[in-house]
Amino acid sequence: DFYSEMIGKMVLDRDGGIAINTIDGKIIARYPYHKTLFAKDISSSDLFAKMLPNAAAGVNQLVAKADSIDKIQAYRTVDGFPFVVTAGISMYAVLGHWGNDLLVEIVALLVMSFVILALALSADRRKMALLKHQGNLEKIVEERTERLAHEKQLSDAVGSKLQLMRWAVEQSPNMIVITNRKQRILLVNDAFTQQTGYQRNQVLGRRPGELLYSGKHHETDYDALKQCLREGLPWRGRFINRRADGQEFISAANIWPIRNDHDEITNYLAIQEDITEQVRITEELAKAKRAAEQAAKTKGEFLANMSHEIRTPMNAIIGFTQMLLRDSSEPKHKDRLKKIDLSASHLLQIINDILDMSKIDAQKMQLNPEPLRLSDVVDSVIGQVTSKTDEQKDVLLICIDPALPQIVIGDALRLKQCLLNFAGNAVKFTQGGAVKIVLQLERESEDGLLIRFSVEDTGIGIASDDLARLFAAFE
Repeated sequence: DFYSEMIGKMVLDRDGGIAINTIDGKIIARYPYHKTLFAKDISSSDLFAKMLPNAAAGVNQLVAKADSIDKIQAYRTVDGFPFVVTAGISMYAVLGHWGNDLLVEIVALLVMSFVILALALSADRRKMALLKHQGNLEKIVEERTERLAHEKQLSDAVGSKLQLMRWAVEQSPNMIVITNRKQRILLVNDAFTQQTGYQRNQVLGRRPGELLYSGKHHETDYDALKQCLREGLPWRGRFINRRADGQEFISAANIWPIRNDHDEITNYLAIQEDITEQVRITEELAKAKRAAEQAAKTKGEFLANMSHEIRTPMNAIIGFTQMLLRDSSEPKHKDRLKKIDLSASHLLQIINDILDMSKIDAQKMQLNPEPLRLSDVVDSVIGQVTSKTDEQKDVLLICIDPALPQIVIGDALRLKQCLLNFAGNAVKFTQGGAVKIVLQLERESEDGLLIRFSVEDTGIGIASDDLARLFAAFE
């Protein structure tokens, strides 16, 4: 009401007006309001190009860039703010009475001239001229009407797009800030006020860094941002911002330059998303991952140490048992000693498996490639499962591809361990059937040989539900 009363007291003709402009020549408010003039760039006018650099206030005569009307205009900059206030009235209003009198005289002279000319022309010529003039006038009126209709359509379309863009900005959940070329805020959306705690009247005309700077960034962190702004390139990064109440939050920011039709930067658009909670969750996951890795490392070290400690006495038990087997002649004692030796060997194999698993977890498993004879490895495996196959009346078959060389380079211990595990399982679940160990040459190249080792049996097999657990640890 105060501003309406103040403007109402001003003597403004229909072509006069008052406007508030940014210091770089953009109209941000005007009375009377016209949507086509909102945000119009008038920086090339004499006011901004010639007069403002020399004086902060003054009066001049000009043809307004905003509406192309010859005016008498007064201007003054606003102390402490990047704004210029202008007020103007048309030359018609200033020289109105003199202009009206002159216009009457001109019209009278024209009328008299027309009458004299009309008397000199014949009736036919008068009629033809009148018809021609009428046709031209109708054509002009028609063209003008079409142009006005087209301009109205364009104006309505622009207005609709601006309304849609404003709606999108206000409905966005992310903070949106638009600044001028000097990074002074011209517009913020509701999300900005809600997340920062600042009201619009507290931020307009100020720089974002003045409001949100937390001091948690080193000056070098802003070098890339400043360089991008100087070069007119988009920038993406993170800010640690401070709200109006002093609380800090982390935001992911994207900043783009806005250019006019002449490819000149006029504004900057910044969109920021609050990612404080995402960063917290990520840090907690990383912390939990480190704790899990440390626990796994501790478990592996424990298993490795315990395996070594247990394996030493187990080797002693096996050694003394085998000595007693050689010295004993009592069948009953020999049978018991064989069972002790078999159980101890089985337990030692389990201990070795645990030790290997701990090495794999610690990524310390190493292979020892050396020349080996494949037939010796297979014979060693057969020797350890023969007693079981004889007991269960199984048939043990060995098939070795004759194309395979007798000696290859590999880790005999690990190869034997793998074959023994497969063969042992095959024999364990086969009663009165057959177990076959097959070695087949798949491919030979300059890099080496690809050999397929397979163990087949006629036992009960593996249920389809258990296939997924086949290569799981300790399964």
